Amino acid sequence: MAGTEPGTGPEQPAPTRKVPMSPVRIRPLGGAFGCLLMILVSVVLSVLLTVVVNLGR
Repeated sequence: MAGTEPGTGPEQPAPTRKVPMSPVRIRPLGGAFGCLLMILVSVVLSVLLTVVVNLGR
């Protein structure tokens, strides 16, 4: 059958490589320290956002 063997089907376009906009790379922290840090950052930002919104009224 035509098209069932590898390499006989329609040609797929070559994947394009995305160029990063910034040379800064952000790596996620793992383990217990990363988990606690993300919880702490979330709570602090939540409180700050609540204060800013309430002061704006």
